[in-house]
Amino acid sequence: MTTDNSQILQDLIKTLADGHTHATQALAQRTGLLPAAIPEALTRLTQQSGLAVIHAASGYRLKRPLYLLEKSRILAAIPPPQRDLIHTCTLLQHTDSTNRQARQHPPPPEQAAIWLTEYQTAGRGRRGRHWVGSFARQLLLSLAYTYQLPLHQLSGLSIATGAVLAECLTRQGTPGLSLKWPNDLHWRGQKIAGILLEAQHNTETEACVVIGIGINVYTDPTQQNQTDQPSTSLEALGILSDRNHLAGQLIQALLTLCTTYPDTGLTPYLDIWQHYDPWCGQEVLFSGPQETLQGRYAGLDDSGHLLLDQNGTRHTCHTGTLRLL
Repeated sequence: MTTDNSQILQDLIKTLADGHTHATQALAQRTGLLPAAIPEALTRLTQQSGLAVIHAASGYRLKRPLYLLEKSRILAAIPPPQRDLIHTCTLLQHTDSTNRQARQHPPPPEQAAIWLTEYQTAGRGRRGRHWVGSFARQLLLSLAYTYQLPLHQLSGLSIATGAVLAECLTRQGTPGLSLKWPNDLHWRGQKIAGILLEAQHNTETEACVVIGIGINVYTDPTQQNQTDQPSTSLEALGILSDRNHLAGQLIQALLTLCTTYPDTGLTPYLDIWQHYDPWCGQEVLFSGPQETLQGRYAGLDDSGHLLLDQNGTRHTCHTGTLRLL
C-alpha cells in the first residue's frame, strides 16, 4: 500500500472513530478522494483493519466507536526522568509486529525506543503463538532498551517485567490479578495480558532487550473461540481505562525497571511475583521442549526458573508452559 493510500485510511479512521454517521461528501472532503471512490477506500479499510463499517442512507459509520492512541498524550503521561530516556517513540496504525520493528531499530546505548500500534497482523506470544486481537481494542507496545552489558547479566528480566506489569495494572484499579509462569497475567483463570521478551547481542558487551506487551483493554467479540485459553479485558472487569494514560504509566514503569535492573537484579521482584502467584504448592503439569513433568509447583528460584517437586526430587525448569491439574 502506498503512503498516500495509508494516509487516506488514517484520515478515514480518525473521522469515523466517533461512531457517528458521516456523509459520503464529508468523507471525500476529508480524504481528498472523489465521492465515488469512498466505497472502495472503505473496503480497503475493512480488509486492512478488520473494522466493521455500516452503510446507511445518510452515509457511513463504524459499528463501534474507537478511542485512538495519541503519541503526544502518551508522552505527556511520562515524567521527565523517564521521558528523557526515550530516543524515539513511534505510533503506527498497523504493523506486522511491534517486536519486529523494535528488534530492527535498536536505540543507542542506555536509551529506549518505543513502538505502539493499533493493530498488528503477526503479533506473537511465546513459542510462536499468535496474538489475536482487533483494531484499537488492545494496548500493544514494544520497548527496546540497549544495555552496555553482556546479555547473561540480564537473565530474569522477563519475570521482573511480569511483576511490574501486575503492579501497574493493580494501580489502575484492576483487582484480583494473578501471574502465570512464565509470562501471562490472568484474572480468575482468564488471560488479560501477555509478555514476549526478546534479546539480542549487539557486541560482547552490549545487548538490546525488547519487551513486548499486549493488554486486553476493551472487550473484543472477535476473540471468542479464536484463542487456546479463556480471556477477559479491563473493560469486562469494570475498569474504564484510558489507553493513552495506561500506555504512559506502563512505559514509565518499564523504563524504571530497565534502568535499575543492572543494580537490583531480579531479587526485589521475586517477592512481588510471589504476591501475585496463586499456584505455589499446587499440582501442575510442566511441558517443556524436551520433557513433560508432573509434580508440585514450588515457586521460582533466584533466576526466575520454575521449581517443581516430583517424588522427592526437585527439578529446575527453564523453558515451557504450566497447567494446573
